[in-house]
Amino acid sequence: MSTIEKISFSIEGKFLVNLARTRVIEGDWEEGLRLLQDGLCDISYEICIDILSGKKTLAGINNFQLIDDDINSEENIQYFKKINYLFFLLNL
Repeated sequence: MSTIEKISFSIEGKFLVNLARTRVIEGDWEEGLRLLQDGLCDISYEICIDILSGKKTLAGINNFQLIDDDINSEENIQYFKKINYLFFLLNL
């Protein structure tokens, strides 16, 4: 007879945002979009784009709040540089 064990975990909003944005930096923005849309219930396309563009982020653990992202943080400045470069190359 097998034993059933309970496994629990928590997801931090920042982790999910960073994972989706990493996909964008890797050149697969559709996968970043899919991660957000599939991972969150009732999230609109527009909100996903705001998150991927760096305007908004998710705060909290398991229960997320959509908040303005700090566009002046060093992490976001580096992200903006990478996506600007990436999309500049795609438009050549």
